[in-house]
This record gives sequence, C-alpha cells and structure tokens, in this order.
Amino acid sequence: MTQRIAQYNREVGQPRGGLVCPQLLTVTQLDDGCGELDSTVENIRNVGPVIHYLSRLTGALVASQAEAREAAESIFRTSLAGAQRLSDEGLYPEAHDDALESLSDFSLSTYADGVASFELDERAVSAACRLASYDIAPHAGVAWYDPADTDRSPDAKTLSHIIMMTERTHDFLQEHGPATAIEFSFASEYEEDEDEETDGYLIALDAGDGDFITEEAVWAYKARSSPPSKDHLLRLLVHYLMGKDSGLPQFRTQTHLGIFNPRMNAMYRLAVDDIPARAIESVRRDIIGSGRIEP
Repeated sequence: MTQRIAQYNREVGQPRGGLVCPQLLTVTQLDDGCGELDSTVENIRNVGPVIHYLSRLTGALVASQAEAREAAESIFRTSLAGAQRLSDEGLYPEAHDDALESLSDFSLSTYADGVASFELDERAVSAACRLASYDIAPHAGVAWYDPADTDRSPDAKTLSHIIMMTERTHDFLQEHGPATAIEFSFASEYEEDEDEETDGYLIALDAGDGDFITEEAVWAYKARSSPPSKDHLLRLLVHYLMGKDSGLPQFRTQTHLGIFNPRMNAMYRLAVDDIPARAIESVRRDIIGSGRIEP
C-alpha cells in the first residue's frame, strides 16, 4: 500500500494542502517538563523503531522465561526476519545468530505475584538498537544494510532520549489507550491480481515508524522532529478505511485518526467525519481501489 500511495503521488498528485490537510489536526502538547528532544545530538540515525519496539516490550507482562523469549521474538519479528535474510543470502552469515543472541540481553523484573516485566535499561536499549538495525533488509532490501549500524552503540545522550521517549509512550497509552492491536492484517479483497495468493496486508513498521489502534482511533507513531505531513495523514487514512472495510471486529469503534510523536511529546487528532467526503472517495477509488464515486 505504501507503494500505491507513492505511485498516486507521482502520477496524480495530491491537491494543494493534501487530500487530508494537516491544518485539520487538533494538536495537544503533552508536558513532562523536558520539551522536544533534539535528534541532531543522537548517534543512532533512526530511533523510531527502537522506541516502538521497547515500548511494546517493556509494556508486556510474562510469567516465565520461556514466555519472555516468545514475547521478545514476536515483537522483534521483523528484525529477526531481516537478520535471517542477510544470513541466508550469505552477505553477513553471522547476522541471525547475532540477532538471536541480542534477545538474551533483555532482563526481567519479577513482582511478588510471580509476574515479570522487561527492564528499560542501557542493556535493553543497546540490544534493541542492534536488532532494529536489521529491519532495513526486509523493508528496503539487503543492499541497504550497513553493518556499522549494528555495531554502533547508543551514546549517553541517545540512550537518555530513547528511554525518555519510551516512557512518554507508556504515559500516552496509559492516558489514551490501551492499544487494542499493534499489527493487524486485512483480507485480500484489495489485491489487484485475483489469482495472486496472499495472506492480506500486514500493517507493522513502515519507514521507521509504527501503527496501532485504540478503541477511539487508528494511530501512527512518529518519532520525528517535524509535525505530521499530508503523506503521513494520507497513509493513516488508507489504513483506517481498509480497517473499516475489512469487517474485523477491532475496527468497529474508531472514529478518529491520530498521530503520537514522543520526540515532540505531542498528540495530533482528527475526526474522520471532518475529512471532505470527496477526499475519502478519491482515496477509495484511486489508491485502495475499493470504492465507487457517484456521478
């Protein structure tokens, strides 16, 4: 779907201001006394996936070491797939073993009732950075992988920023969550080639960010030093409409689009009813391909 949006932008182009205009957003500035975190002082190029992974990992409760390992493997599924691909193609044979070993660096804190949670510490952040470096292989291709990204450990400033943005994510979900789904697939009715076998679309991490849904909204997660763009909102609207059309029960209650930016500690929301009907029809017809425009 990301490719279809890019093709639409090239061949048709969005109107001035975008199909979904960022000016329609309601902005809520959250305040923890620390303000915006400067990305230019960080030594990791893209911390978005790291924060997304860590917020999921440290929000999970497990009852055993085996359950903890299973949870970590599920959360870092894309990273492990990327490392496996690099190993299978013989470019970096050690990549998959390194990724599996990195999973062992996540420590647990056990509570009195026997339930445990993952610790958010320097070791966990470093392991998440190593694992996230492999995401480029399944997303963009093995040619884009740089082993220097795997070997680079976060410095003190980057470490503190990642921990703070992860904690901001937890605070946000406590107030506006919980997240009812992190990754979700849609039925294959949108496939252009009906003879092509598919398990549907998987919305997970895309270009370094993640999507999730709550009872009220379909959200995008953007750890960037800029407000949402018209392309961010268009992609989010596509996911919203696909979710609504899928018939999946987790999409019955959402009425809004939302973006949370832990770097700026800001929340952006937009009621779908406030988006012009012609824009929604255009998205259905020209990008998703599932709608019909009335004459």
